[in-house]
Amino acid sequence: MEIKFKDDDVYVIQSIETKGKNGFWVKCEQWNYDGEVIYVFNRPNCFGILASDDGDYTGQNKVILTCKKFKSISNALKYENQTDTEDLALDDSEKVIFNYDDVLNNSFMIVGEYILHQKFVSKILGELNPWGYSKSINIDIYNILEDGDTIDAKKLGFEIKKTPFGAKSGGDLDSEATLYINSSGEKYLKPDFGEDVYDEEEYQRDVTFRWYGRVEGTMYINLDYGSLNYEHSGVSLDYVQVIDKL
Repeated sequence: MEIKFKDDDVYVIQSIETKGKNGFWVKCEQWNYDGEVIYVFNRPNCFGILASDDGDYTGQNKVILTCKKFKSISNALKYENQTDTEDLALDDSEKVIFNYDDVLNNSFMIVGEYILHQKFVSKILGELNPWGYSKSINIDIYNILEDGDTIDAKKLGFEIKKTPFGAKSGGDLDSEATLYINSSGEKYLKPDFGEDVYDEEEYQRDVTFRWYGRVEGTMYINLDYGSLNYEHSGVSLDYVQVIDKL
């Protein structure tokens, strides 16, 4: 049976399982907010578009999700962050069963534990991002990441210029990065695509945001101590993008 999602519906995954013991083939992105790793499936205009390619099990290995359904992202976040004393009287749990094609056909995506329409990508990965930083920093990170693709950062008020920085070799200025400065004077360093940021002792520096543009392989997803747990086999990570807040 074909699944029809309403564009404004948001589902929070409560549990997830696959038929059999074969796992399933995935392509997705890995977003890292200050150590919080988020897997993003089917983000628009990205590498990680879901594909119905499950080898010999294509069309058989259905992903079975038990979700809680909400009418907005804000309601979903309120439910996720409610205190023990709050009673938000939100929608009851609804069991949803679908495969990759259902997500594709409805232009939906999976971001962490949330299933929502692709039109909300700038909210869940930007201003309403529940995984890290303040609203303003989340908006900046998303706009800088998308600059030159779906966003023109200059039109949003960023001053943009090239600046040398020490990538390796004792802090020598041997690399060039793009420096973004927002209207409040906040600065972000965006190295060339695929290049990381190092400190003066050549250790990878802790950064504000790290994006791996491709994560693929066999993936098992289960619920572990109340949190979604992703286990990979044969995963490759390419297209590293780093944003460092100065």
